[in-house]
Amino acid sequence: MCIRDRYHNYWFKGDDPVCFFVAVAPNHKYSRFHTKDFTPDMYEGDAPYANVYTDDPLPSDAQFQCEKMTLQPNESEPARLLELQERIIYIVSGAAQVHSNRLSGTLTANQYLHIPATTPHQIGNAGFEPLMFISMIITDPYTAHGTEPEYEVE
Repeated sequence: MCIRDRYHNYWFKGDDPVCFFVAVAPNHKYSRFHTKDFTPDMYEGDAPYANVYTDDPLPSDAQFQCEKMTLQPNESEPARLLELQERIIYIVSGAAQVHSNRLSGTLTANQYLHIPATTPHQIGNAGFEPLMFISMIITDPYTAHGTEPEYEVE
């Protein structure tokens, strides 16, 4: 998770392969990436991070809730519908059977799905081994329903 209005520069210093997944949220059409005019304070601080293979909690805040989830074979989450939030699921290992609105399918390791606000969905384990995935629930702090900016664009 990264902090707003900060310069971001990523690198990996290890020898093992690493997965780097970026979700920009909220990503309003008229307020995209900041690419210039950085002030000195924007270069300070470190972004929080975590390893999904440890028991460390994943970085979260009031608008971006990130959680590692595990479902055993034949186990499913209850059906969900998030009124004010969007959800992204990223499969770490195993196979997920995903039902999103009227669509369904299987996702496997390193695949992801964006679930827009107000979309009914359910995630279940479609395999014979534990399913591990990252669930990111994103609340847009600038809107009542989280999908469009409140301001007028000229």
